[in-house]
Amino acid sequence: MAAFDIVRSNSFSHIKYLEVARFGQTPASRCVFLHGFTQQPQMWLNLATNLMEDFPIRCDLLFLPGHDGHDGLTPLRERYLEELVEFLRDAHVVAYSMGARLALWSLYAQGIGDELSSLTLISGHIGVQSDEERNERYKKDLTLARALLEMDTNNYRQFLLQWNSQSIFEGREMDEKELRRRGQASAFSVGSALVEYSTSIQPDVSSYLENISFSTTFVVGSKDVKYQELAYLAQRANPSAISRIVVEGVSHDVLSTKSHEVEKTLRSTLNRFFSPA
Repeated sequence: MAAFDIVRSNSFSHIKYLEVARFGQTPASRCVFLHGFTQQPQMWLNLATNLMEDFPIRCDLLFLPGHDGHDGLTPLRERYLEELVEFLRDAHVVAYSMGARLALWSLYAQGIGDELSSLTLISGHIGVQSDEERNERYKKDLTLARALLEMDTNNYRQFLLQWNSQSIFEGREMDEKELRRRGQASAFSVGSALVEYSTSIQPDVSSYLENISFSTTFVVGSKDVKYQELAYLAQRANPSAISRIVVEGVSHDVLSTKSHEVEKTLRSTLNRFFSPA
């Protein structure tokens, strides 16, 4: 990160975020980044500052509900999603996994079809496609949430290590720095967020995607078959606005395993709006 980049904490109602700006620069646009389940917004710092080297943008890195260190229940879903869509207006939105779900969910809930600059969804879910799958996902999320709600700090650290060892993350080891960072969140609050924003209650946004006009890109790993299928369904709903990029050789965690591919995609998007600085 360049010495002239400024990182400061900020908030917009229930939304907490890190604001990253260039000292002395008036940004022409804003990029908003949303992380995944159990992660922290600092995961975006390198990518954000790389983009700021060449584009006149400010980057806002959001804490997802339950992930900001507050030990308590997360904001009510309807209120938070309404606030989130207000925060996203006119921005270039970049979101991964759970963050991608919440971005789509908020846009769907408010019927926003043309008030973003662009939307890039990395391993993003468009909503469960069958009642059977929805019921199974509800049971799975509820079981995990109950465990999280009862965890102490040490057990939560162990959970984070186990969670990150799943095959969808391809065995990427979590170093102590990342473990400490993720461990700043409260297990109780993360569990509360899982209940309040479960995939099982997220609407199927396919019909909403048919009517959007802003540029949208789904980025998925070639090994992540399920999310490839979802990205295909999304693109088929509105091929004039939605594109799909498949990154070879990776699964769900595209950002950590091939961040340069994500950066290349974002640079291509931003180049359509203004020339590099």
